[in-house]
Amino acid sequence: NSVAKDEQDGDVDMKVEIAPNNAERDLSLTPSFTGYTPIVEPHKIEDTEGANRHSHHVPEKQLAVVLKVYYEEIAKALDGQAGMEGLKDACDNRKTTILNDYLPGHGKNLSAILISQHAHKKSENAVHRVNTEAVLSELRSTQGEGVKSFVLYKTNGELYASIRTSQWKLFIKSIYDYHREATGGEKNILDVEEDAGIVKITGGDGSAINDITNHIQTLVNEYGSKDEEQDKKRVKDNLVALIDNTAETTFTEGLRNGIANVTVALRNSDQDGNPDEHKTKISKLEDLATEIWEDNIVAPI
Repeated sequence: NSVAKDEQDGDVDMKVEIAPNNAERDLSLTPSFTGYTPIVEPHKIEDTEGANRHSHHVPEKQLAVVLKVYYEEIAKALDGQAGMEGLKDACDNRKTTILNDYLPGHGKNLSAILISQHAHKKSENAVHRVNTEAVLSELRSTQGEGVKSFVLYKTNGELYASIRTSQWKLFIKSIYDYHREATGGEKNILDVEEDAGIVKITGGDGSAINDITNHIQTLVNEYGSKDEEQDKKRVKDNLVALIDNTAETTFTEGLRNGIANVTVALRNSDQDGNPDEHKTKISKLEDLATEIWEDNIVAPI
């Protein structure tokens, strides 16, 4: 036999069979996805593959629009207030930066990801047909211990598929109130429902930024009433911290919501290239958004 023969001649005999060209392939090895891997760049991303994919902002462009209003209205509230000239100018400059550099061209230069129409709008898990339970589950899975997530809800308990101006205004105001409690020492300001670390902000409020500027006016008045420079400095430092922390947290939470939504959409898409590459693209999107927004839109004033 062959074993005895191997022992005799010291060689191992091998038999190699080559399947004919018409042999059936194992279909289990065939990739189950189509399309192209998402691209992460500043908006607007051109689809060089001609696949008619969509360039989707993360966070949403409308958040930049409302942050422009946020800085603009604060600057108006500080206008003509003694001792607040530098702060007023800083808010005006930030408004101008957002207006000129990031809002023209439908949010040109904001962080974005190029994804299929299926993942963007058409599937039941698409970004703009948001799967509420899946997105909440994704948010909770990335939450650190003791960390709150701010999430916008419709009055029917579902998440918004597209967040508009009035909802973002209420989002910012709720976060401002949160920081009034966290850093300003005020109590029972944030009037929202909380569920297992999810702060539920329901509906919208077109006048919510006015509530912020009304409170800022009280701080300006308090600043003017102080005689000691150290007391003035304390009040002004608190005001600056409120403005900066609100903007930073608004971006961070807007980004977390956007990333969770895109993650769910891509996880359930078979039209966005190799799923094994999605995690890397989403990580790149987080990095790009952080670079653009934290350096230019919500950087400390």
